[in-house]
Amino acid sequence: MIFYKIDTNFQPKFEFAFSVSSDRYENIIDKRKNIIEIMLNMGDTLSIKLDGRTIFVPFGYIFVSFPDMYLQCSIPFPGKLKTQNVAMYLSHLKYEKYSEADCELIGNIISEAGKDHWFMPVVMDVSSNIQYISSLFNLIISRSMRHDAIGDLFTISEWYSLIAHLSDVFQISVLQNRGLNKRPLQYYSFKAKKIIDSQFQSGISVKEIAASLKITPNYLSAVFKKECNITICDYINRLRVEKARALLREKRYTVSKIAEIVGLGDSRYLQRLFKNYYGVCMRDCSLVDNELSLYFKKPWETDNLQGDIYIPTNNESDTVPEITGSTNSPETENQ
Repeated sequence: MIFYKIDTNFQPKFEFAFSVSSDRYENIIDKRKNIIEIMLNMGDTLSIKLDGRTIFVPFGYIFVSFPDMYLQCSIPFPGKLKTQNVAMYLSHLKYEKYSEADCELIGNIISEAGKDHWFMPVVMDVSSNIQYISSLFNLIISRSMRHDAIGDLFTISEWYSLIAHLSDVFQISVLQNRGLNKRPLQYYSFKAKKIIDSQFQSGISVKEIAASLKITPNYLSAVFKKECNITICDYINRLRVEKARALLREKRYTVSKIAEIVGLGDSRYLQRLFKNYYGVCMRDCSLVDNELSLYFKKPWETDNLQGDIYIPTNNESDTVPEITGSTNSPETENQ
């Protein structure tokens, strides 16, 4: 993997931004002093010759060219070029080039660099977030068409957002995978969480997760509990009740439908989970989410909400909380 460490102590100046669509493309990029160009490929796979080898840039990938590069770019014929490009001239540009495949070593470079640097790979997959990335390119291109000082300021601002986002995505991906092959507990728990987060609404089981990781369910359960301090079932149920509460706020679904959406066919079981997790039933929680106080037993039945501490009546078995200061509870006023 080829990537660059960029010193953030520079003054950017807008150079050019455009989108292009063509069925013929051949280009040579050479000796662009102090210019960094970022290209988002929205068409067929690009072929780029760099340092004596060919790099392929598929749809949904970013390619970043630096001043020290000599590139020969083309698309296979017949093919369709469709890209979004933005370039900045950076005064006093300082950068270092690295070629490293080990995430552990890349992570060490990132950790030692501190906060005053960005990290940009030459090629990066952004297909999972392509709409957001493309929207940043569109903003930069549209801002640059103003051709005035205000337009340049907006363009530079959006460019900072783009390059900072790409640097963050790269660093997070490296640090998440750093040393996972050497630490099986973190590896399996990390992979299991990724699977659960994307599939918990489909009724996924521990057995299915373990099968996808090619380990036994018992081993997966043990390492997950040791690493995450929570069982897999409890983790899945927590995601389900959090999703259920979000759906309650939308006021569009019945409890039965919510149970179905979050991967539970039994609405009564969902309500029990919800009550255990939040300490209040789903009906009451939907009222609480309408900004009623959690501290009243039935705040929606109370006319005058002057206090914010619930004090049970003498007929209830709850322990009365110790209160300092003056609190006017409607139920104590009626005693």
